[in-house]
Order: sequence, then structure tokens, then C-alpha cells
Amino acid sequence: MADYRHHGQGHHFLMVTIAIQGQINPARHLARRLARIAAARVTLATPLSSHRRLFPGSLAAAGEPDDAAEEAPLNLDGSGVVAYAPYSDGFDDGIHMEAVDPGHFMETLKSHGPRTLAALVHNLTVGGRPVTCLLHTILLTWATDVVRDLGIPTVHYWIQPASVFAIYYHYFQGHKCFPSATDKEKDSSYSVELPGLPPLRMKDLPSLISIPSAYLSSHKEIFIELAKYEKPKVLVNTFYQLEASVIDETTELELITIGPVVDKRFIYATAGSRDLFEEDSGDYMEWLDVQEERSVVYVAFGSLTRLTGRQIEELDLGLKESGRPYLWVLLYVLLGGYLALLDTL
Repeated sequence: MADYRHHGQGHHFLMVTIAIQGQINPARHLARRLARIAAARVTLATPLSSHRRLFPGSLAAAGEPDDAAEEAPLNLDGSGVVAYAPYSDGFDDGIHMEAVDPGHFMETLKSHGPRTLAALVHNLTVGGRPVTCLLHTILLTWATDVVRDLGIPTVHYWIQPASVFAIYYHYFQGHKCFPSATDKEKDSSYSVELPGLPPLRMKDLPSLISIPSAYLSSHKEIFIELAKYEKPKVLVNTFYQLEASVIDETTELELITIGPVVDKRFIYATAGSRDLFEEDSGDYMEWLDVQEERSVVYVAFGSLTRLTGRQIEELDLGLKESGRPYLWVLLYVLLGGYLALLDTL
């Protein structure tokens, strides 16, 4: 195993993310690229519940919830170049994102995260690994306040395309092209025109905008917070040639293209691969290999979607009636609700 204490050329990046697999993976990809390309020290901070899943044999996994996040040493993954450390998001025993109230989750995260993240930064300094730059996924805007007084620069990391970022930004800044909530013309065919983007129908916009969602207020807070700073830096998982017009037109912020972050060496590698959820042992690749080319429908709604048993039933019926082979990724906690529904029929 590489000696982490002697790895790097003076910089120490602390990457902070939340307990969602879809946020942790892009954070890990960027952390590894920084460690490899910039030859820098990199520590990836995840909530304690995630850290325990990633490193079940670590001291943090065996520690008491109240102190494990602040006292646990660093863990190295299979790459040998990225260190991992926990902080507390207030849900140390784990959480099913699809089953929790979004407002409660964000408030709990904001009340517990800053204290334990500050403790982590302090412990890294005491241990001879002072943080020189903090990066965080976009939902953790409070992380900037944690290190501001320490003079540590912070950078936001947006894991989606620049076009999606621009749509949210203009929406929450009240761009005139968006209809008001009471506007009768607000339907799926209504078209909006935003700087650097082609005309978009309402149904083409991110679902948080076109369909009422409890997570909309959390996203609004993100962009309101960004507007407080003078030309804040935002890393975007895209490349300039792909979205040049929207990047050039988003002048209020400095969008820095760093994508695609994941590379083929990671896609085909198994060393150091860690997931929060235990994979089903089904032989999916063998099944896919015998299907006709471009015939399979892939269905996945991510970690935040809250589906009822009835909704799962409708999706199941629709997929079956399509007559196409399909591969559906579904958390066991959601599948349990569907099976419970079937028992009542």
C-alpha cells in the first residue's frame, strides 16, 4: 500500500459529499483524477453511515456514532491514493433517502454536518495534513462557511451537464421566460428560451421544475446561496466543446469544465470498487449478451425518487405491455412496498 503521508506535492484537497451513491461515485472519480493528475493529497469525506458501508472493517464502523466521525483515522481504498474519512450528517445508522422527508433530511444535515466537518478539518491539520482546498458536491453549500474563516478556498462540484445547471440557475433567478405558477399557459407544450440553449418545452426541463417536488426548495437554496458570491467557481462534469454556448452565456459564474470525469480505466477496473448497496447476484451481463442489439429498455430513477406500490405496479405493467426486454434497477425497500401491495390484491 502506498505511503499516504508522502504522497502529494503540497496541496491537500478535501472532497465532501452526501450519502447518495449517485453523488459519491462522481466525487470518487474526481478525487482519483486529482490524486493522479495533480499528484496531490486527496481525502474524500462521506457521512458516517456511508463510510461504514464502504469500509466495514474500519474503526469508524466499530465506533460509537457520536465520536466515530470525529476520531476515526483515514482509510485507503484499493487505488492507494485517495484517503477516506467520515463526518456525521445526523443519520449515523443509515437512511433510506426515498423514505425520508426532504426538508427533514436537509435540516438535519445542516445541523450536524458543519460541526463534524469542522472537526475533521481540524484533525487533518493536527495530523500534519492541512487542507488547502475544499471541494463539495452542490447540495452542501454550508461547507463553504465551515472553512471560510480558515482562509481555505472552496469550489462547488456540479455532477450533471452545464445545460442542467444553467436551467436551474435561470429558473431560480426568476428569468422572465418561465411562466408564473398561476399562468394557465404552464403546460407541457409551453416553450422557454434561455441564454445559450435552444428552445425547450416545459416537459423537456428537469422534472424538479416541471413536476412539483419536495426537493425543489433544496435546489432553490443552492442557487440562492451561489448568488451571494462574486463569480463563484463551479466544476462541471462536461467538456467545453459539448456545451460551449451555454458555458459562454453563463457569465455570472465561472463554470470550469472537467469532464468526462470517469475514464475507461475505472469502468473496467474492479480494484477499489466500493458501493453502498449490496449488488444482486443475478447474471445480468449474460442475459444482456443474448438480447438483440439496442433492444433492451434500462429503467432507473435514482436514490431520491419516492415510488408507491401503485406506481411501481403501473410501471411494471407498462414495461411488460411494451413487449421489449427491460432491465429495471429497484431498491429492495421500494420492491418491498410493491410486494406488500400484491399481498392485498
